[in-house]
This record gives sequence, C-alpha cells and structure tokens, in this order.
Amino acid sequence: LYQPGKDAQYPYYNLKMFLDKNFDRFPTYMCITVPDAENSIEGVYEAWPFGMCKKFVRLSDNPDPLVHVQNMPWIDLEKFPLPDPDRYEAQTWEYTMLMSMLETYSKPALFLWKKANEMSDKNLRLVYYEKAYSMMLENRNHVFDMVEKGKISKNVVFYISPMEKQLGHVSLI
Repeated sequence: LYQPGKDAQYPYYNLKMFLDKNFDRFPTYMCITVPDAENSIEGVYEAWPFGMCKKFVRLSDNPDPLVHVQNMPWIDLEKFPLPDPDRYEAQTWEYTMLMSMLETYSKPALFLWKKANEMSDKNLRLVYYEKAYSMMLENRNHVFDMVEKGKISKNVVFYISPMEKQLGHVSLI
C-alpha cells in the first residue's frame, strides 16, 4: 500500500493521489463517507455502491454500471437474518447496522436511477430506469418472502417502504 504522504516530495496526500498510486495494484473499497471537502477525484474516479461499502472505479476505464450492479455482493438473509427493528433504540449499534443493511438493498437501484438521470441517450436511460425499478421490486419481494418464512421480523417491512419512495413512480410508456 502506497501512502503518498509518507514521501518527502509530497508531505500531504489526497484521495486522488492515493488512488492513482494504488488503483492498478488492487481493488479499493471505502466503507465510510468521503468528506465533502475531498473533491480531488471528481471526474477521474467515482465511488460506486458495493454491498455495504463503495468500490472505486476509474472513469477513463468506461465502467458499465449495469455490469457493476450485477456483480455486487448481497447480504444472504437466509444466513444473516435481519433483526426486529423494534427491539433496538435508534442510538444503538444494532439499529444502525440494521438500517445500513436495509439501505444496502436499495443502493443498487438508486445508483442506476442516478446514472439514468445523467444520460442523454433516451433509450439507454429507459433501460437503466427499468432495471432500477425491477431491482427494487425484486429486493422488496425477497424481503417479504423472508418475512413469510419467519426468517426476519415483519416490522422490517415498515422500514423498506420509505426507501422505495426514493425511486418515485416510473412511467415506461
């Protein structure tokens, strides 16, 4: 791992310097938020959702958001059932983790939705909108299936609806 700040020639470093030196060496992930003041990667790299974290992609490689989303890891609700949200206070780590896991289910769809909004090609934009919408429905149905099987609490469903509203209504006509 190269840390540019350790070099006498560069007494400080930013995220772009770090990624420039390390991107080709290994995949780089971030499980925290990039501070708003850190804009050095703008137009060069982006942090795309990847499970509960984000994976950096280099924009000059022309990464395909649809391929990226299809290769994302998912939390296996059979092995790792979601706890009942009503058992924990909002300030507990269990509650925070549960909310992060639920957000993970909506991130790929919201990511594709955002990418669609950035596109000028109307046909490609429609493909992204359709995929985003179908992913949200698929994920929602999976969670409901786990509720029916008794794998997760029915109370989890009440926390999913607000996330679905972020997508809004899509007219595919």
